[in-house]
This record gives sequence, structure tokens and C-alpha cells, in this order.
Amino acid sequence: MNTDSRSILASLRGFNLCAIVAALVVSALPVTTARAQGNSPTPTPPAGNPTPSFTQTPKPALTPTSRSLRSIPTPRLATRRIQENDAAAGYEIDVRYAAVNRPADAWLPFNVLSEAQAREVIADFKTKVAAMGVVTQAAAPTSTLSAEWEAFRATRDFISIRSTYGAYMAGAAHPTSFTRVINFDPRTGRNLDLADLFRPGADYLGAISAYCVEALRRKDVLIFPEGAEPRPENYANWNIGRRNLVITFDVYQVAPYAAGPQECQIPLRRLRSLLASPSRW
Repeated sequence: MNTDSRSILASLRGFNLCAIVAALVVSALPVTTARAQGNSPTPTPPAGNPTPSFTQTPKPALTPTSRSLRSIPTPRLATRRIQENDAAAGYEIDVRYAAVNRPADAWLPFNVLSEAQAREVIADFKTKVAAMGVVTQAAAPTSTLSAEWEAFRATRDFISIRSTYGAYMAGAAHPTSFTRVINFDPRTGRNLDLADLFRPGADYLGAISAYCVEALRRKDVLIFPEGAEPRPENYANWNIGRRNLVITFDVYQVAPYAAGPQECQIPLRRLRSLLASPSRW
């Protein structure tokens, strides 16, 4: 065998060895799978509200997947609007809700959830208007529904939104207001419940209730103490900002209509020992 032939054979052996090593490396790489997580049920509104109540319907079905924080872009929030004016049915609607404007594709689950929440409230309002029958302008003003929103936190790690709805049903003595919240975790695609912030078994409701009861009593607005008792339905409207956990009590929950909705801001440092991930908040 001449020198050229021996060189070719050596090269082929080296190529085969590289191919074998590459195949072994590829086969050893881990396989990742997305873990779907279900949505939690939403609480019912407080009982005893003398004005028409707007019930919360189940959260829209999404298919969330686990994502790493590095893969999530920073959201830019914008306002989207739903307007309807039906003179024959006797209602006007002007609802503004939050959406991620850029990059919208990466935040599609949040946008789907936010729009669905707004449309659920609108559908409930229309149902109540229809149940009343047509009310002419001569008899009473038009029924109206409006909404504005505000952001407590909007980072690639978490979005916390509070929407305040104002509703007037034709013929009612006065309008009413109520709150809807979104606390969206982009890493799982879930709208979190308050319990998700805390360690399993932690008495977070007891700690939150005790703080809010004291704060409301100092303001002399705790007329209906049952609305601040440590029950999940009483603390369904929550948001989380940079330093505080914010609880919103709708009208009639802890105070009469004339006092308006009430807000309690709890420093997160007061709850740190109960939180599941203190460093995150």
C-alpha cells in the first residue's frame, strides 16, 4: 500500500470517530416537556349588594406552558376599547381594557385573558339589561357600562392589573362600581389566585385580614365586618406592586355605597415569612 492510500484510510478512520462522538453527544441531550397547569376557580361577589351584581365567570381556557424568564420579553401595555351603542336595546358600552401592544405575539395568553374578562362582564351586563325589558328614553336614562384600568406591575416577570367598572341600570337610584383583577404569570401562562403567592399551609388570609381590619377600623369605614373576614372570596380583588399587596373591597363589601370602594395596602415585608418566593416580590 502506497503513502497516499495509507493517508486516505487514516482520514476515514478519523471521520468515523468524530461521527460516533457527535451521535453520542446528541443522544445525551435532555428532552424538555411543557407542563400544562389548570386555571383556578374565581370567587363569587359579596352577598347583600342591593344593586345588580355582575358575577365573575370562569377564567377562559388557555393552554399555558412553562417558560424561562430569559425567554420572556418586557411588555409594553396599551389600551384597547370596546364600544357599543344600541338605542333599541337601551344601553351604551365603553369599556377600556389592558393589552400588551409590543411584543403582542409573546404575550398572547395575557391579551386573550384580558379581552375575555372584559367581554364576560359586557355579556353579563347585556343579559341584565335584556331581563329588564326595553326602557325608553322618556321613562329613564339609558343603561351604561364603562371601565378603566391601571397597572400595579408590568414586567416580564409579572403583570398585575386592576379594572374598575362603572354600571348604571336604567331606573336604578344610582350607579354602582365593581372591580376585576388580572395577576398574570407569564412563566406559566396562569392568572394567579392569592393563595399562589404563599407557602402551602401558611395562614396568609389570617394575616391579611388582621391587617385590613385594623386599617379599616382606623379609617372608621368597617361597617360590614363580615366583608373583611379571612375568607378567599373577601380577598379576590388583589394586586401586587413594587412594595405592597393591594386589596380592593368593592362597594357594600365593608362599607355602604356612600363610602365608596375601599383599599388596603399591606407592605410586603409584613408578609415575607409567609410568601412562597420572597425574593420574587
